[in-house]
Amino acid sequence: MPYVDTIVAMKTSRHLDLLEDCINNDPREKEIVSVQNCTMEDENIVHGFVDNKKYFSTSIIKFKK
Repeated sequence: MPYVDTIVAMKTSRHLDLLEDCINNDPREKEIVSVQNCTMEDENIVHGFVDNKKYFSTSIIKFKK
């Protein structure tokens, strides 16, 4: 991952623990936004990773330079 500056991970609830470990082990400063049920009436946008593991979750990780 040292060569990427943005990651878009879909269906993150399936492997959230592994994803969080990989991202948190990277020393670069980062911004994380997660969206659950995008475009649906119960859409939820969270800064960081989501705690509940809904199926339709997408996380965007932006590493700052």
